[in-house]
Amino acid sequence: MPSLASRSRRVGLLVAMVGSTLAACSGDYNISAVRNLKADGGTYQLALQQGYADVAQWKQEEQNWADSELMLGKARAAAGGAVPTMEEPTSDGLKVLRGRVDAALTPGRVERKPIDAAMLQVAYDCLARSSLNPPHPEGAKSHSCQTMFDEALSSLLTTPELTPPSEPTAIYFDRNQSKISEAGRAELKKIIEQIKAGNPREVIISGYSDSTGTLAANIVMAQKRVTAVYTMMVEAGIPADRIKQMVYGEEDPSLPGTPPPTPKGPKSGKETVSGKDRDVESTRRRVTISFSS
Repeated sequence: MPSLASRSRRVGLLVAMVGSTLAACSGDYNISAVRNLKADGGTYQLALQQGYADVAQWKQEEQNWADSELMLGKARAAAGGAVPTMEEPTSDGLKVLRGRVDAALTPGRVERKPIDAAMLQVAYDCLARSSLNPPHPEGAKSHSCQTMFDEALSSLLTTPELTPPSEPTAIYFDRNQSKISEAGRAELKKIIEQIKAGNPREVIISGYSDSTGTLAANIVMAQKRVTAVYTMMVEAGIPADRIKQMVYGEEDPSLPGTPPPTPKGPKSGKETVSGKDRDVESTRRRVTISFSS
């Protein structure tokens, strides 16, 4: 017959096991509650929230409660608008995988394929934790972090990486107009995609005009053109604090024979242009866009 001390130890162990089971069912492990948290971020953060919740579910099926709690913590962080820090690699194999993740998760790809980007990060963390904590012998395993990783990476790498042009690009305007034409809007949309993909430190937009008006009028027109381009960029999601605006008016240092932008007095009335100078004047009516990495 077991001694009183032995029976006491068994009762204590039973209480500890029951407590552990209850803890697994408490709010810290409540996957549904985490899935239903209101997401404060964008599509990328929402996909991270749901992806980490999925992995937390898998870890519970494996009876790996510590990793489940870790993944739910990452899901909560994503729901709050953050991008959770990925696990550090603990083996040469994971270092290779982490290198692939870092190379694939460029701003442009995350922007265009946020769900695949999120799944790649989640799958990497799943693999990293699984290498440290294998499933419990009695746990079930009906998923594959590696399959999710391979599929997400393949999808991301089929997205070509756009890079900003090495030379300034120009949007041209009609005479006495600051409204962007349909052709100009189409071109500017392409440039905006390149900016989002390349993620330059600074975007410089410079406004110019022809020389057919007064100096003051030409400055005003160039400013209006810069404002039109700036507004379209900001509305498309380019951070305003990365955009630098420059206004030159008719003083165009890129054209041969044009004096540098120095103050000078007003012109006397309108000037007209004809013949061989007309083509040069049309190229002045533009906003150029360049990048600083």
